[in-house]
Amino acid sequence: MAMMARHQLIGLLLSIVPCQANIRGIHRLRIPFPQYAEGPTQGTTDEQELQAQIVAWNERNVFGGTAHSESPSAEENKNPLLVFKQYWMDKNNSDPNHEDNSTDSLERLLSRKVAYQASYFKMPTDVAVANRAGIDMFARRGIDLAHKCVWGKATAGAGSLGTKLGAVDFRGMPLSMKSSHTADHEDVEGLWTELFGGSKEAALWQQFEKAIYETVKKRMDVKLFLAGKSADVADSPSFQLLLEHRFWAYDSTRGGTGTWHRDLFPFDTHFANDEAWFDEVANKSQLNEASCYRGLFKADSANVFDPADPKVLMFTLVNNVLLTNVDSATSGSRLRDRETDRANQFRAVEGTGNMFRTGGDSMSGSGFTTKHVDYDVPFHAGPPGLGTFGKRGTRYFFQTKVLVLPNSC
Repeated sequence: MAMMARHQLIGLLLSIVPCQANIRGIHRLRIPFPQYAEGPTQGTTDEQELQAQIVAWNERNVFGGTAHSESPSAEENKNPLLVFKQYWMDKNNSDPNHEDNSTDSLERLLSRKVAYQASYFKMPTDVAVANRAGIDMFARRGIDLAHKCVWGKATAGAGSLGTKLGAVDFRGMPLSMKSSHTADHEDVEGLWTELFGGSKEAALWQQFEKAIYETVKKRMDVKLFLAGKSADVADSPSFQLLLEHRFWAYDSTRGGTGTWHRDLFPFDTHFANDEAWFDEVANKSQLNEASCYRGLFKADSANVFDPADPKVLMFTLVNNVLLTNVDSATSGSRLRDRETDRANQFRAVEGTGNMFRTGGDSMSGSGFTTKHVDYDVPFHAGPPGLGTFGKRGTRYFFQTKVLVLPNSC
């Protein structure tokens, strides 16, 4: 039944030339634009610009008539805002298994193509207001949060302020929260309570995580992934989320590296440090047993992103909270073109974010190693520097690692 559902979904997703059996190359696939991705329709001018940038990225890489990336010109190669070639461990090949020009598998080409989709995220208004008020509260107490950061643990040069784990069950209901046991000496007392409205903390966390779930549910790659696991996914996909929320800061006095990477896969480390929390999540999610997490995250488990049988998908959501004296046009996240080093810059807009597929590098800029690597995902990076208006600037943001699991492990 699952394979039938997958083949039916592929037929719905694709609108390609009649000779699809002989299709060659990832850019011969024509995937219709989903209704929700037609274009920016609401929000402030900056929010509409970010939405337009995401639509433009999806047009070039995923939906409609895409094409091979054009090589940057000599002048463009001199501009680090347009092109840069710094990679973590110099692993710059986006197609190491040479699949994008093959005729072997239509499904693999489709899986690789939809993995480049970017998704616009709008933080619920009450949560965004509380986040900014929390930072203001610390400032009134004389606490400069950027000076409290733990530096040197991020590929892109940001400083870490706090870590929390979360989960959303198969009905889309957020579950319990807890502080991570792997935080890097993060010690800002009351950080999460202030950021999430004090007495409103539990309710605002639920709003935030529910919004993440709804964003994930719309994605093409999630529908395709779940169709391989269950026959009942077309209108009501059923999946669980495990979430790692980190609160970060950029400070213009600290600089930035802007290194291309696929990201860090953190969940096996969290599992090793606190199996009991995963057992609690399994119980609250009404799983038959918690052993599915052990099968995914124990030390001798296989790569969870193995394209022959992927067990999970992972996304990174970069969600901006507060920008002070910062050029928002050049301070947001970047995605790399599929075939070249061209950088696609996204505006950093308070209360909004960009969600994109990620998978752990074999060794990350944080010094961690992992066997969980997804070669289908685009390279991403933070800004190579923080553009300011003549004095110190800061950018506070959440980075949420979003792990999607089917309703049966």
